[in-house]
Amino acid sequence: MKDGELVQEHIKTITELFNELSVVGDPVEEKEKVIYLLASLPESYNTLVTTLEANETVPKMETVTEMILHAERKQAEKDVSGEKVLTTKHQSR
Repeated sequence: MKDGELVQEHIKTITELFNELSVVGDPVEEKEKVIYLLASLPESYNTLVTTLEANETVPKMETVTEMILHAERKQAEKDVSGEKVLTTKHQSR
């Protein structure tokens, strides 16, 4: 995944790949799915990935996807807030 791409689309794509592997007789274990997903994220998710990797056990895929989507929403909110600050600063000049 590249920065700027939608996480939800990326998760959908990677989930479809896991499903296709399962159909052809090469299923991916839950733990491996999480590891592949985390490894596929861009650098902007490094803090989240490091936090999840610090756990003694690998969290469930559902938990990880919720956390990734939450991180994306927070980043989008931060970006919008940053744009408002820049717009306000620019207008006041």
